[in-house]
Amino acid sequence: EGPKINGKTPINWTTSLENAFLNCKKAVANATLLAHPDNNSEWAIFSDASECGIGAALQQRIGEHWQPLAFFSRKLAPSVQKRSTYDRELNAIYEAVKYFRHIFEGRHITIYTVHKPLMHAFKQKPEHASPWQFRRLDYIGQFTTDIRHISGSSNIVADALSRVDAIHTAVTSEELARAQNNDAELQQLLNSSNTSLELRKINSNTTDIAIYCDISTGTARPFVPQQLRRRIFETLHSVSHPGRRATRRLITQRYVWPSINKDCITWTKACIQCQRNKISRHTFSPIATFQPPSRRFEHIHIDLVTLPLSKGHTKCLTIIDRFTRYPAAAPLIDGTVD
Repeated sequence: EGPKINGKTPINWTTSLENAFLNCKKAVANATLLAHPDNNSEWAIFSDASECGIGAALQQRIGEHWQPLAFFSRKLAPSVQKRSTYDRELNAIYEAVKYFRHIFEGRHITIYTVHKPLMHAFKQKPEHASPWQFRRLDYIGQFTTDIRHISGSSNIVADALSRVDAIHTAVTSEELARAQNNDAELQQLLNSSNTSLELRKINSNTTDIAIYCDISTGTARPFVPQQLRRRIFETLHSVSHPGRRATRRLITQRYVWPSINKDCITWTKACIQCQRNKISRHTFSPIATFQPPSRRFEHIHIDLVTLPLSKGHTKCLTIIDRFTRYPAAAPLIDGTVD
C-alpha cells in the first residue's frame, strides 16, 4: 500500500512505489492474457447477464487458480432485455455454449452462473419450461448438464463482460473542432450543393464548442476530418472487435465522413487481432483429380470393413477395379497382417 494523501499534497515517488505500480500494470495485463489449453485440467464456462448484455469466459483450473482460454460478450436484443432474470441468465449460458463449442466439444465442461435457480434447470419436468426455455436447455444439454452456482463477487470476469455497454469518447469536442477548422474537405462539402449531408454547426452537450454535424438522419453525427478517422475506428472497434457489418453500423451511427462504409470494412478486414483470434471460416483444398485408367486393374480401391461375427470372420477385404467397376470381397478372420 502506498501513502494515503488527500488534496493537492504532492506524492513522494520512491523506488518502492515505482515497483508497485509496475507490478499492478503487469497483474492487469496478465489477467486478460489467454493461456494455452491443458487437456488434463478442469474446464469451465463462467457466464453472467445484465439488463443490456451477456458475458462469458472459458477458463481452465491450474492448481488453485483459473486461467482464461477465451472471452465472449454480446449486447442483448431488445426482446431479450425485457425477459426475466432467469431467462437472461439462461440465454447467457446458451450463447456462451454456442460460441465456445468448437473449443470444448468432446470433453466435459462445467458451467458456473450467479443465478442459483439454474442449478435445477435440468431437474425440472420439461412441461414446466416454456418453449423458449426448452429449446435452449435442449441445446445446452447436448454438451453438459453440470450447472453450478458461483457468487457474484467471484464471477468478476463474466460480470464485467456483460456490462460493456459504455463506449468511451474517441476524441474530445475541442480536438474535433480544431481539426474541422483546418479541414479542406469539410470546406468543400459546405460549399458544394451535390451532397446528401446536411452539415450544421451544433453545440456539444458537454462544452460550448460548436462542431459541424450531419443531421440528415435525425441524429447529429459529427463530421470527422481525415487525421482522426483511424483513431475513432480503432477506439470503437477495439471494444469487442465486432465484424465488418457490426463495426460499420457502430461507427456510422455516431460519426460521418465520405467513404465511411468503405473505410470501416477495409480497416476491419485488416485488424490483426481479429485475424489471429477469429477463425470462423476455414479454407479447404479442392478435391484432387485422378487421371482415368487405361486398362483393367491399373488402379484399384482397397478397404477393410468391420462386420458382425459370421462363421468366425469379423473383417471383409473389399476391392474395386476403377476401370471396370468390378467388385470383389474376401472374408478375413481378423485385420492383422498375418
